[in-house]
Amino acid sequence: MGLTEDFMGADACIKGTAAKVDLKCTPVATDTDCYGTFWGAAIGLNLNQPNDPTTMMGGDPMPFDASALTGFAFDIEGAAVPTSLRFKIENASGEFCSPPAKPVKLGANTFLFSDLMTQCWKTGGVER
Repeated sequence: MGLTEDFMGADACIKGTAAKVDLKCTPVATDTDCYGTFWGAAIGLNLNQPNDPTTMMGGDPMPFDASALTGFAFDIEGAAVPTSLRFKIENASGEFCSPPAKPVKLGANTFLFSDLMTQCWKTGGVER
């Protein structure tokens, strides 16, 4: 397995081979399900994380007022894209992700914050 990334310009791209979640796994001690043990690959975006001037890597995340935002839009492209992708955001009050009824798909995707739920990996999830 191996992944390569390209975060130049206006695109954030990741390609390669990642672990597929084995839903019949035995979760490790601190995890409650197989997604906690094996989660594949991810692209992350912090809305206010300045570069460290010494390392030129991401520095400490800073607070960001996202009250003017209503959601995110992105495109998924590729020949071998998995059929079960999840869109997730985190804020100070927790994690919120795309519900099974509105899956991430090939092509254009738009998720309003009001579309998201907590624990989307559970049947029915938990409404926000």
